[in-house]
Amino acid sequence: MIRSCLMVLLLGACAATGPAPNEATAPLPALTATGIDPPEGAGPGSCWVRDVSPAVIETVTDQVEVSPSVFRTDTVQVIVEERRELTFEVPCPVVLTPDFIRSMQRALIARGAFQGPVTGEMDAGTLLAIRRWQAARGVPSSVVSLETARMLGLVAVARE
Repeated sequence: MIRSCLMVLLLGACAATGPAPNEATAPLPALTATGIDPPEGAGPGSCWVRDVSPAVIETVTDQVEVSPSVFRTDTVQVIVEERRELTFEVPCPVVLTPDFIRSMQRALIARGAFQGPVTGEMDAGTLLAIRRWQAARGVPSSVVSLETARMLGLVAVARE
């Protein structure tokens, strides 16, 4: 189910997930990725995605002293993280086979970025590991970028 969701995700019809403030216990907030036409100058047959991550809003409640022994409760919402829209190249959907996903899970395990089982499925743990790995490199997304696939040794790097 999650594997087919990722395939559809790259085509723009499914929701994936991203990290929450307390990643250990909180559910992952919704993240929408949409497959788009390659930008001008992109190589033939390349696949691209536009990934939109909603703003993270926190409700802050404070007690304000109005007069001695009299307090008022003020509640405001604060944007903790702005909405982000990223466009990046991704491996095309035909590449995202169970074998590719197993190889990616093993590569993330070898780098200490994933502790889950090697299943060949894009489960929540795998998506979170991808998001953490990529966020540390400037792409806060659970959608595997082509650059990440190259860094993990999963996709050939073009020679100069």
